[in-house]
Amino acid sequence: MVSSSERRTMTAPCLEAECKSDQQIAADFLSYLQSQFEDPVAYEVEPTRLTGGFDARLYRYQLVDQEPRVLRIERPERKEEGLLYQQFVYQTLNQQGLKTPVIHHVCGDKSILGGVFAVMDLLPGRTVFELAPELHAKVLGESMATMHEMDVRPIVEACRQSDVPDELYLSPISHQKALDSLEEAHPWASELVGCALICLLMGGISL
Repeated sequence: MVSSSERRTMTAPCLEAECKSDQQIAADFLSYLQSQFEDPVAYEVEPTRLTGGFDARLYRYQLVDQEPRVLRIERPERKEEGLLYQQFVYQTLNQQGLKTPVIHHVCGDKSILGGVFAVMDLLPGRTVFELAPELHAKVLGESMATMHEMDVRPIVEACRQSDVPDELYLSPISHQKALDSLEEAHPWASELVGCALICLLMGGISL
């Protein structure tokens, strides 16, 4: 598959993703895949819902003789550009050693599944939302510590070489808003959020 699909005329009606059943999603996605490959394709494991995904529907699936992957369907108002940007960011972070899923394919035709969608790697393990609160806090803290120990300059340089605006990834305001939302949703993580804000304000790097 290529990183971004050509526009193809599909027979699926233009419906919002949340209006389609999981069975309809599976059928329409398979029809789309069959239109992309010369050889026949079939499910070994049909798409099943994954937990997580604040603003997207996530499905695990597996084609015959292929590795399991994830189908991510964005909300109807989302645009293809957002997934292409996410594809670049995940690839850049993966190259720097972070465990991020590679996005193999992006399709911007909302008429197929009700929103733009992507095909991604399936990472092993459980999501943090499936963990007990004390383990959730531990994993979150360890992940934040790992990120703060990273040399971010290669990531910033890669973004700038690709003309990604600085404000998309260097804005303290956007980071603070995200952390505020995290604290509101998970009050027990307030101390971790406070530490993260201090790091953002005092632990900056000259870029």
